[in-house]
Amino acid sequence: MKTSNLNQFLLLMTILMVFFGSCIKENTNELEPETLKIFNFLSQNFGFDKRDLKVDNEYVVAESDIIFPIKDFWEKYGNIDHQDKHSLQERIHRRHPYLVYVPFKSTKYINIYYSSELHINWVAALTDAVKEWNKLNGSIKFNTPKKTTGVYPVGTIGVFPQVLKNEHGSSYSPDNKGNPGSSIFLNASINKVNNPKLKKLVVAHELGHTIGFKHTDTNDWYKIVTREFSCDNGSDSKSVMCSGDKNGVEWIGFSFCDKKAFYSLYPL
Repeated sequence: MKTSNLNQFLLLMTILMVFFGSCIKENTNELEPETLKIFNFLSQNFGFDKRDLKVDNEYVVAESDIIFPIKDFWEKYGNIDHQDKHSLQERIHRRHPYLVYVPFKSTKYINIYYSSELHINWVAALTDAVKEWNKLNGSIKFNTPKKTTGVYPVGTIGVFPQVLKNEHGSSYSPDNKGNPGSSIFLNASINKVNNPKLKKLVVAHELGHTIGFKHTDTNDWYKIVTREFSCDNGSDSKSVMCSGDKNGVEWIGFSFCDKKAFYSLYPL
């Protein structure tokens, strides 16, 4: 009786392994060849887990809120320089392979333009989040956001309303020419939610992506050395750049290690 049960169990496990293996293969085969190349590139060069990548219309979305346009992906994100890929020790705060170019011993001011259709609550959150980043007083600062009804210049950030399924915001990361991520999308379905601190956190988080910060609580490369033991060897659950849904979470300020990571990337 025991032998029979064991054989049945082993048979069931074999069937399940074949089933799930075929599902993974079918999901991979569903991707267009060009999209599959982008998945492979983002996994090999940006450190994303392929399980955290998905296709949403004309974008590849990484870790729910970091977006890459499929159409001009190679022009914006090709030609990775790996010179520091393995030279950095293990730590918690992480960055994209590309950062915003800042001339030596100078301050980079980034212009932000928001759509005339962006709800007033999001505009207020955008303005407040910009002020918080500027208080850090590093070599990158954001100019006061301005309304636009047309095309915004290259090298600036456009902010737009969009109905998002699972996230309150999403954004581009810096490109291979040293420009900041060119777009931020804020969830229009929560326009009237009266929680300014939540929206401020969402915008501050997405602004972080546009200047090269990845999610703090991931485990992929391009990590940031702060030379602060607690930041380089511990966790940081209070980081503005932690991933995940921001429901129930509010702005409480940048963590100590957020600040150290920012100064490591963009010192005065």
